[in-house]
Amino acid sequence: MGPEHYAFDASYNFQKVVLFKGIVTRDRLTASVIAPIMSKQLFMASFIDLRKARLSTVLNIEYIALNYRAKVNLFSTGQIRATYIQRVTPRLYLGGNFFWTSVPQKSSVGYTARYETDKMVATAKVESSGDVLMTYVHKISKKVSLATDFVYNCFSRDVKASVGYDYKSRLSRVQGKIDSNGVVYAHLKRKLNVGLRCLLTASLDLKNMNQRLGLRLIYG
Repeated sequence: MGPEHYAFDASYNFQKVVLFKGIVTRDRLTASVIAPIMSKQLFMASFIDLRKARLSTVLNIEYIALNYRAKVNLFSTGQIRATYIQRVTPRLYLGGNFFWTSVPQKSSVGYTARYETDKMVATAKVESSGDVLMTYVHKISKKVSLATDFVYNCFSRDVKASVGYDYKSRLSRVQGKIDSNGVVYAHLKRKLNVGLRCLLTASLDLKNMNQRLGLRLIYG
C-alpha cells in the first residue's frame, strides 16, 4: 500500500531571486518568490486549492540587523503574525511574538528565550494560549547532533515530546525523530550535482499506519 500523501516541488535561483512551485496530492498548487530589498529579505507566497479554486497569499517581510531580527507575516485570509528577537548577551537571546486573526477574532502573545554555546542550544517559549515549548540540541561531534523537545498546554494539560538526531556529511544530511504520538519522521538532503540538490522526506504514523512521502529538487 502506497503513501496516502506525497508532494513534489522545485526551486530555481536567478540573481538572488528564488522561485518555487509545487503540487501535492491534496490538490493544492503552491508558488512563491524570494527577493532581496536593501540587502534584506522579502518573501511572498501563494497557495491555490485546485478543488475549490481558492487562492490565499502570504507576504513575509524580514529585517535582519546586527543584534536583532524582526519579521512580519501578512495573510490574505485576515491573519497577522509578528516576531522579534534581540541578542542580549553573546549567548542569550530574548524575544516575543504576536498573532492575530480576524475570523474568528482572537489573538495571542508569546515570549521566547534562547541560550547557546559551542556544544548546545536551549530554547523556551511561553504563549498566552497556554502552550509551553522547550527544546534542547546537543552537539556530539562535528557531524552528529542529538535533540529533544517538550510541548505542554497549561489549560488542556496535553503533553507531547520527541527525540531526534542530525547527521551531516560532505554531500548529504540525514535528520530523523520520533514523537510521543508514535510518529516517525526522516529527512534526507543530498547534493546530486553542481547546483542541484534533492530533499527526500518521509513520515510514518505507527498508531494509525498513515504514511507520507515528499520529494523536492533545488537548483541554484
